[in-house]
Amino acid sequence: MHLPSSRIYEASRGRDRGLRVICSTHTEKEAIEAYELGANGITFSPIFKDKYKYKQNLEGLKRLLSLNLPIKIYALGGIISQEQIHHLQNLPNLEGFASIRYFTASAPN
Repeated sequence: MHLPSSRIYEASRGRDRGLRVICSTHTEKEAIEAYELGANGITFSPIFKDKYKYKQNLEGLKRLLSLNLPIKIYALGGIISQEQIHHLQNLPNLEGFASIRYFTASAPN
């Protein structure tokens, strides 16, 4: 079950039904709330400059990771280069990242 940040409050209901719950979060407060409500994981975004949404930034992600929350955290948003992936690769407590543009930009036509 994937929940947008506006519906994080439903995380416990999904867990009660036996579903894996991933919540989209954009602030440290939302991430903590998702964890406290029983989400299995969170996405935290956007990490890099994104022309469509506000910028959370890499430092915000690092602050969140430093809390050592026992929840899977995935970075996303504006990840378009190998250099950006390099910045993410060795961050402690980061489960992984997701991107569309990074993979589709290099895909053969």
